[in-house]
Amino acid sequence: MAENPYPIPRQLRLSDILVGDGGDTYGPFDFEIFDTQDAVVCVRPAGALRFEEVPDVVVTKVNGNTVLNPFDAFTIKFPYLVPETTRFVVLSARVAARDAGVISGTKINPDALEKEFSKIATQQQELRRDIGRAIVTDFGAPSFTLDADMDDGRTLMKQGNRLVAGPDLGAIGDEVEAMKDLVEGWASDIVSQGNVPIYAAVVGMPALEIPAGINAIRVNGFYVAGDGGGALYVKAGGEPAHDGKFQTADGAWWEIAETFPNPLMFGAVGDGVADDRAAILRAKAFAGGRPIVFPAGTYEIGSALAFAATDRLVFEQGASFSGTQPTGGLRVFDYYRSAPVAGSKMKIEKLFEQADSHKLEDIAGIWPGQVGTFFGVSREFGPGYVSGTHSPANAMFAYAANTGSTADVVASMSVAFSWQNSTTSFGANIIAGSAPGVNGAKLVGVEIDVEPSAGASPAAGSAGLYINAFNVAIPGPAMQVGYVGGGNFNNGIILDGIAGAGLAAGSGSIMTSLLNSGAASSFTLDAIVLGNQHRVRFGSAGGSPASIGCDTGNNLTIGGAGAIIATRSSTTEGQAMLSLRDNASVTALEVQIARGSPPNGANAAMRVNGQSATGRSINAGGTINASGADYAEYERKSEDCGEIIKGQIIGFDELGLLTDLFDEAISFGVKSTNPNLVGGDDWDTQIGERPSEPEYVPLEIERPRLPVFSRMATEEAAQAQAEFDRQIEEYDQKCADHRRAWEASEYADYRQAVSEFEELLESERVKMDRIAYCGKVPVNVYGAAPGDWIVPVRGDQGQISGSIVRDATISLAQYKSAIGKVRRILDDGRAEIVVKVS
Repeated sequence: MAENPYPIPRQLRLSDILVGDGGDTYGPFDFEIFDTQDAVVCVRPAGALRFEEVPDVVVTKVNGNTVLNPFDAFTIKFPYLVPETTRFVVLSARVAARDAGVISGTKINPDALEKEFSKIATQQQELRRDIGRAIVTDFGAPSFTLDADMDDGRTLMKQGNRLVAGPDLGAIGDEVEAMKDLVEGWASDIVSQGNVPIYAAVVGMPALEIPAGINAIRVNGFYVAGDGGGALYVKAGGEPAHDGKFQTADGAWWEIAETFPNPLMFGAVGDGVADDRAAILRAKAFAGGRPIVFPAGTYEIGSALAFAATDRLVFEQGASFSGTQPTGGLRVFDYYRSAPVAGSKMKIEKLFEQADSHKLEDIAGIWPGQVGTFFGVSREFGPGYVSGTHSPANAMFAYAANTGSTADVVASMSVAFSWQNSTTSFGANIIAGSAPGVNGAKLVGVEIDVEPSAGASPAAGSAGLYINAFNVAIPGPAMQVGYVGGGNFNNGIILDGIAGAGLAAGSGSIMTSLLNSGAASSFTLDAIVLGNQHRVRFGSAGGSPASIGCDTGNNLTIGGAGAIIATRSSTTEGQAMLSLRDNASVTALEVQIARGSPPNGANAAMRVNGQSATGRSINAGGTINASGADYAEYERKSEDCGEIIKGQIIGFDELGLLTDLFDEAISFGVKSTNPNLVGGDDWDTQIGERPSEPEYVPLEIERPRLPVFSRMATEEAAQAQAEFDRQIEEYDQKCADHRRAWEASEYADYRQAVSEFEELLESERVKMDRIAYCGKVPVNVYGAAPGDWIVPVRGDQGQISGSIVRDATISLAQYKSAIGKVRRILDDGRAEIVVKVS
């Protein structure tokens, strides 16, 4: 049989699923190609759902010459390094083309004909491979057409001989989960409360059998548990004549046994959409003149609904009607059954009131609790009260003058005393509010003024506010600034009239300290507490701020545009600069002052100085673990040495310089691939130290003072705020301009110096390379087996190559020059050796 110049073995022209090793070049593979365009590479990174084709992959034939080697093995080079978490496959995908004839004159060119046959065979193998991965029908069944326009997440549904989009998979899952929850609710395990079993919902009761001997049950809802329609039911002798009943699967009838029914027990929804009229009528009929309670909700009335004058409708907080408003009935707002909200009423036993439209009882709902008042004062101030004449206008005023008493004089004192366990008492609660839709009203909760007469000398101990804890430790804060219902303050505290987002000392302040917690025993826990992941922010004018805070995992976080710099006022080596300890004061990490030799100036994740006395940089009590597998050292290359790739066998010449020529080598080694420790890292010493980043000096300009608004009328305060905003904008602009000018001059010089330093550093680095001296390292030799030795030999171009020598046949001379013994064979076919110094 004639020899086939382009043999095509039985194969699918597809690699196995391969794994990246951190490099960018892979191959050769188990099949050959005619053209470099015939190869396709698909990758699936970690976490991806499918393989995707990679563009810009460089395909190179092994023998390089397409004319002399038209059908050849090949390698691929990714446009990036492929990590070990990435999978990829290589396949051929030749597009049919006729780019060469097989007839020359009147004769057939056998080589061209053989080549065309082999090209056709590769395409047929690819078709067989791809058909095997397609959706196929069973024998005798017709084929299907798949709709092209189909959204992600849709299922497939057979429709004749077509596969079309079915229901959304997510929607099906939601419906299944909802039905599952409903069924589980209906068939939930019985819970006992005393001797009364508890079930989930009324609608599920007809499917259940109640054990004999039980005469009362409780249901936690009408449609689902917790919807407000739960009630106590008792067993009836037969079917009751009224509503509020159900029959269980065992044939027993059950009826509501509640004194005050509500419409939710009779099927109302209270969502403002479903018509609750029929359920309300059923509750009314069952009540028989007793009060009908309306829990929180919006009850939609679809048509006219009339109550008798004697019908009592008790509205709990948040209950209202929508749609057609009912008529008649005595409506009672029973807010002693639940907490009132804004607009509700309070009970007042004693009232001194002069108010026409805004009754005290009508506005008390701003307090979100059960409000009852023994004595109230209410007064309206209309247009007859003029600013400057009646300012401020007071609903109640207290004045105490000490004309010679030796006792402390107090203008007003309030005391709230608890005589019961687990209750709450407020000494005072002060609210400044506004009606809905009122804008521009200045609201101040409390103003405290200390006003000695001009020339007077206050006694020691005078203060604006005393907060004292008597007798026992108080578990709460001395002062808490928070928010309710979505409100918030722009600033926490402003000191000396200077704005700050927490504590801010004013310019020229004569305070001894900004914040002083006093003696160590002044606070039982913390001097300052920031909640809700609030952060402490530091920054200078015109600069980028830094902040410190605590995240939801109780971790201390530090953020900012610059570095974290810790400076200790000492230069004594061995003294601690940073110490991290556990709750028992055991030190896990300590950083000490070290002023010895500096590390290499190349970029790194961490740079550590040496200690001048001991030369040490790191002392570890345990192991130091690294992902690398060998120990390497930087060695200098000879001037004629070319680029050295990972795993390449190299030599050392008589000067101890690296060479890639066998004849110049007197000993041999291998380039490190993934070292865990590298020595000889002092090749940058002649360049000098890396340039130091300059420190930004803020603009020396005083920040505008915030006006004292509490002493201003509303219009004056608005003007002062506008002027302050203008000054702040001008101040911020000057600071920003100063920062930009600094960045364009001093910082630009620094960036240029760093760029020049990096260029010098790189020019020195390329003269060096990392050579493995112990550990495991891949070597670019194929065909070896574990236990073999890799011995350097002269290549056909004078380069250094590797020869495989079996352990049983190695000679002493070969052993002396061997670079290592094969430990295992890597996935790409290369040998991994245990390094031996030759």
